[in-house]
Amino acid sequence: MHMKKWILLIFIFNLFETNIQAQEIWNVKAVLPNGDLIDVKAIDAAGNKYDVKAFVESNNTQFLDVKAIKNGNKLPVKIIKGGQTPYPVKAIDTDGTLLDIKAVSTIHVKYDIKGVEMKGNVISIKMLHGDKTQYAVKAISPTGILHDIKGIKFSESKEEGISNQQSYYAHVKAMPQILSISDDPYWNLKAIAQNGKSYKVQAIDKEGIKYPVKAFALGGDYHLLEIKAFVGKKLFAVKILESSDKLAPVKAIAENGEILDIKAIHADGEILDVKGIQRDGNIMHIKAIGKDETRLGIKAISSTGNFYDVKGIIAQDKAAIYGVAYKAHIKALPQQP
Repeated sequence: MHMKKWILLIFIFNLFETNIQAQEIWNVKAVLPNGDLIDVKAIDAAGNKYDVKAFVESNNTQFLDVKAIKNGNKLPVKIIKGGQTPYPVKAIDTDGTLLDIKAVSTIHVKYDIKGVEMKGNVISIKMLHGDKTQYAVKAISPTGILHDIKGIKFSESKEEGISNQQSYYAHVKAMPQILSISDDPYWNLKAIAQNGKSYKVQAIDKEGIKYPVKAFALGGDYHLLEIKAFVGKKLFAVKILESSDKLAPVKAIAENGEILDIKAIHADGEILDVKGIQRDGNIMHIKAIGKDETRLGIKAISSTGNFYDVKGIIAQDKAAIYGVAYKAHIKALPQQP
């Protein structure tokens, strides 16, 4: 019986290892001005070092999980406490123990990895060298694509969530680099058909009054644009709601719990439903659904012609706002490379 248990444990471990290997894995490195790369590691109290990687799920590279790998387990990497900078970045072991995240040079010099600045809901994460020098931290794909490592918050609470019995302040993710930005304060949301026909994305209340839905950079960081319905002087949250429907409802939510429809509307009066259609890892794809079941992509578009993809981001299992349960936040992200 004892031997059977060991065989079962070995089988489970090998299955887990196979699952990790089946995913596309990006290396996480600190980048020096001369182009040299320094490994980023998780380090336990005994000084043992573990790899830190970014993982692609379902071929979607817009919002990658960052994990430490310890004995075949993928440990979450989070920003633990908010408040004054620098923000501590840690891996959380299965028993809740915190592991330091450091950049470790080839001569075994260790440098802190910290969150150094928060703009809106995005926290810049850097390698610190002394009191003033900071270096970028990147996820690097097997083909050489670079993503920025960022802290991401979805709530205003100091406790974003709990993982392995340990509360944390913000997620740590790898996201596309921002190569160009726009000075536009607000970006328009459009559903775009293959023939180039475009539809305004708007919120509609129970009286049939239409309101614009727009994207904007909160705090000046363009890695993750907020999506809100502009109802008079108020901004209503836009979410994918909890639902047993095959196509998930996309709605705006007022402070009193009132729910407004989100629709794609053409100048000729044609109105299309906007739905969450498919989950890829942490991403929920959002489309406008045509009468012939064609699916139109939803984009945030600046006046200078920058395009971002509008997606649902699933950050936790259960959440609610103003008493309305939702499945995913809706944000605009740089287009997937």
